[in-house]
Amino acid sequence: MKVLLVGECQAGKTSIAARYVNCKVPGQYTGTLGVDYLDRHVDVKDTNVHINIWDFSGRTDFLDIRNEFYKEGSIVLLVLDLTTKKAVDTCDLWLKEIKDNGGSCPIMLVGSKSDSKKIEQDLTKFARERGCTYFEVSARDNPTSVDQLFLEVMSIVL
Repeated sequence: MKVLLVGECQAGKTSIAARYVNCKVPGQYTGTLGVDYLDRHVDVKDTNVHINIWDFSGRTDFLDIRNEFYKEGSIVLLVLDLTTKKAVDTCDLWLKEIKDNGGSCPIMLVGSKSDSKKIEQDLTKFARERGCTYFEVSARDNPTSVDQLFLEVMSIVL
């Protein structure tokens, strides 16, 4: 299963991936250059599932790298930083990028940093209007939420 993490810089993509794979979040922010890869094996219904997580930089100068992966993804997790309105404002641009580059797999909007949430908008409705599902996590303060996110991902993909 190929999970693609995309979204604005500092949205929390790397923290989500690191929490799920390594059971910890990075101590200090360092931006992703291009793409990072992590993987984890989990047992689901007596089957061993290999989850490949591709953590993409949100910088526009890495657009060409991201675009090559959209066609092959099992699911795209579009990560939105819940502490900034910019995340919602740029969401439609990200959705357009995914669809324009062959992304036909399911898309889930993932609100990150739910422990510090400042956006008052109904993001479940916002996601539904765009044909997506919605999930909130806090990689820093609620590791269980990240595990639940990936259980939801597996229920959609498998």
